[in-house]
Amino acid sequence: MGFVVQAQDTTLRGQWVAVDGVMYGVPVPEASLPLLRFTFNEKEAQWTLPGYPQHFPYKVYGDDTPDSLDFHLPTDGAQRWLVPVRLQLRGDTLDVAFPITEPFDPDKGVPPARPEAFSSSGPMEYLRLSLVRYKATPPALTLTSEQSKAADAVEASAIERMTRALVAPEMEGRGSGQSGGERAAQTVTKWFRDAGLEPLGDKGFLQEVPLFVGKAASASSLTIGDTTFHVGSDFAIASLPMRTRPAIRSDIKGEVVLFGPSLGPARAGVPLPELEVKGKVVAWIASAGPADGSGADLMRTYEALHRSGAEAIIALFPGPLPEPLLRSPIFSGVSTLDADLYGSRPARPVILLGPKAFGALFEDGSEVGAFISTFREGKYSVRPTGKQVAISYEIEETTAAPTYNVAGVIRGTDPDLRDDAVVFTAHYDAFGAHDGELYSGAADNALGVSEMIEIADALQESGMRPRRSIIFLSVGAEERGMLGTLHWTRNPTWPLDRVVANINMDGGDTEAWGPLHGVIDLTRQATLVDVAASVGAGMRLPVLPNDGVAGGNSDFYDFLRAGIPAIQLMGIGGDPTLTQMRMQRFGSQRVHQPGDVIDEKWDWVGPRQMAQFYLLLGLRVANAKESPLMRKASPYAEAEEQNE
Repeated sequence: MGFVVQAQDTTLRGQWVAVDGVMYGVPVPEASLPLLRFTFNEKEAQWTLPGYPQHFPYKVYGDDTPDSLDFHLPTDGAQRWLVPVRLQLRGDTLDVAFPITEPFDPDKGVPPARPEAFSSSGPMEYLRLSLVRYKATPPALTLTSEQSKAADAVEASAIERMTRALVAPEMEGRGSGQSGGERAAQTVTKWFRDAGLEPLGDKGFLQEVPLFVGKAASASSLTIGDTTFHVGSDFAIASLPMRTRPAIRSDIKGEVVLFGPSLGPARAGVPLPELEVKGKVVAWIASAGPADGSGADLMRTYEALHRSGAEAIIALFPGPLPEPLLRSPIFSGVSTLDADLYGSRPARPVILLGPKAFGALFEDGSEVGAFISTFREGKYSVRPTGKQVAISYEIEETTAAPTYNVAGVIRGTDPDLRDDAVVFTAHYDAFGAHDGELYSGAADNALGVSEMIEIADALQESGMRPRRSIIFLSVGAEERGMLGTLHWTRNPTWPLDRVVANINMDGGDTEAWGPLHGVIDLTRQATLVDVAASVGAGMRLPVLPNDGVAGGNSDFYDFLRAGIPAIQLMGIGGDPTLTQMRMQRFGSQRVHQPGDVIDEKWDWVGPRQMAQFYLLLGLRVANAKESPLMRKASPYAEAEEQNE
């Protein structure tokens, strides 16, 4: 399906960015999507498909539809490839689908005719993309001599040195509530002191976070019908969405009801819906968010189920979890904030099912699938199953195991603005020691901590003094449910109503493979992205939209819940043809696993650029006359209106 030739001169003009795609018959990873983009003008198109960044003339074949494009291969100017294209324009959305066929010689006549059907015999089966118009790049940030000096002071060698120190064996994986975690907090404290920051903790640089840790007793059981299942091998008791002190022991019998989808995000204080789950064991479709695309907010949904009187919660994703994942440090053990977050009623257990227990309760999962198919926008459903379960559990080896936030500040100089603050956050914790292995968390998040500290050091070395204050907050217990930032936002060491923005530094290794060629906004909630775009324009790094919805999966979450604009970025560096593979490898083999270590092929120029980007972003916000705002479409901005 195409459109008339005249559309070349008007409709196609501009930049188009991929928000969905399929390559080789499988979905294109989200991190790669923004790298797939087209820019059209009257005569020429630029295509930045990874591996083929180039300009090429585009030409119409056929009588009245632009159904083919031809372009020069970047490696061999004597040949071209014919690209049969199917185009469909729907307002500001352009669907593009094409295979790549064999090269042809343009000097030997007309290119081959467009094939009637896409063939799978070529070097690429097909690439199908959904593109949207990308807004014009904002004016580039013009750097002052002081800002340039501060950015130039960022040293790649310092980022590497600190990252290696945080993943060293003596750090024991920096687990929250473990000796390695405390050792890491003390190390970060020393680096803050060496950088000349002013202490901003409760005691010097440190703020104690009241962490509670325990584990499910081996006698804990789940009984379905006549079969009893055992904790660890068949099911797990998780603490991630609870975030608060649980009931230590309980024997529960009740009817299982299905519940879904999850609630979407909202600012703290927005009334929670009353759900008809009192006294029930709730099988919650945790992975499904509202149909409006706002994304699943696991913590808020758990709170709604708890306040509505659920006796226990079974989290489904939507099927069973593999047995090895049940025993991973993500789900083994109970780590929560030792506080009453949801009133006096202790938190109820969250059960995760392995394959055997899931099969005993839901057989082949068709009942769950049929329930999911009924979800409607803005509607939360509760469906009885007629099934009964018994849960007997005890949390043993319970103890207070304090962890720490490390906080320092560079005071602002403007008498009218210095009481406002921009907060950088980066969590120093990883998963520590578990089953004889260390989870060192090199990319997640020793790298982010090192970049943040180097930003502080570069600012101090350059003598740059911002108008607003800049807080550097390295938090603990992020991997346990963002508990460090939860505690800080509930017990801030700077007035929370004077915090104008949060810039969170967390993520993977995509920035560590070479010079950056793009930056992705992962949060999409605040006008901070416009500031970031101007910084990117100055650094010749496009800031591109993320098609996903930012969930509560890092330390920006509780700032957004408090109504504070927040942003988290991801840099894409190195050979773009390897981006897809590296993202898949990090997600499957490294993140939250012992494999998250420093790769000796890392190129530290990428992390240096990322630190420079964050530094300039922080300075731009700290020195601006107006503070950033939440986007109007953000659920965190709408919350105040919902409360009125």
